[in-house]
Amino acid sequence: MDKNLSALAPANGANAVVNAAFAIELDNPAPDPSLVAGFSALAPQLAEDAFDPPQQQQLFSLTFGPQMAASQNVVGLAGYVYQKRSPAGQPTIEFALRGNSISVVVYQYTRWHLIWPVVHKLFERVAVLLAANQARSVRSVAMQYIDKFTWREEGGAFPTKDVLRGSSPHFAPAVLEKAGPWHSNVGYEVQYQDGWAGNRLDNLNVSVVAEGGYPALTIFTIYRYFARVAAKEPPEFVTAIIPGLFETVHSDNKQQLREILVDGVCERINLEGRG
Repeated sequence: MDKNLSALAPANGANAVVNAAFAIELDNPAPDPSLVAGFSALAPQLAEDAFDPPQQQQLFSLTFGPQMAASQNVVGLAGYVYQKRSPAGQPTIEFALRGNSISVVVYQYTRWHLIWPVVHKLFERVAVLLAANQARSVRSVAMQYIDKFTWREEGGAFPTKDVLRGSSPHFAPAVLEKAGPWHSNVGYEVQYQDGWAGNRLDNLNVSVVAEGGYPALTIFTIYRYFARVAAKEPPEFVTAIIPGLFETVHSDNKQQLREILVDGVCERINLEGRG
C-alpha cells in the first residue's frame, strides 16, 4: 500500500459490509394465499425474538386508460415484512415474504459465525410452510453482499490504485486510470455436476461514485444458485442443503475480495476474520 489510507472509512467500522441478504426464490411469481397466511402466523414466534409486528406487502395492478394515464389498484396481499430494530430505531434485520421470494437482510453485519445462526433459524421457521405448499418448488437460492469504503478527504479523489489490486480479474483494468465516477461489471456462470444446484450465476459490480460529498467505492456481489431439477423440496432442504450453499458463497466472497482489494485494505477490515 503506497499511500496513507487513514482517510479510508469502511462502511461498518470493523468491516465494510453495508448489508448481507439471503433469499429462497420459488418458481411461481404469484403470491400463494396459504403461504402468505402461514408467514403471517409466525408473528407470535418472531415477537419472542424482538421482531416488530408484520407489515403487509400489497400486490398492485396497473391499468392504462385512453389518455395513457395509469391507475393503480390493490389486488391482494403479496406477503409480510418483519423487522428487528436497534435501540435507536434503525432496522438491524429484516425477514420478508414478497410474492415468490422469502428473504433475510442483515443490516448490522458483524461476523459470519454470529449472523448465520440467526439467519438459519429464520429460514427454519418457514421450512414446513415451503414443503406443505404443493403449488411451489424452490427455483433458486441467492445471496448478496454490499461492501463500501468512503474516502473522507475534502476534495480528494478516491485512491483507486492504492485500494484495488491491479491484477484483479473482477473489474476492467481501465478503471484504475479514471479520476471520476466509474462502474465495472463482471458476470459468469459456474457449473455443478452433483448436488442440488445445476449452476450458479455470479455477478460482481465494482464502482466509485460521490456520496454525501465524498467519493465511495462500492463492491456489490450477487450469487444465485439454480435448481438442477424443479421439484418439491422436503423440510430438510433448509437444514441439509441451504447451509452448504451459503457457506460456499461466504468462502468464495472472501476470496474474491482478496482478489479485488490490496493486502493492506484486507487487513484493515480483518478479512481473514470475516468468518
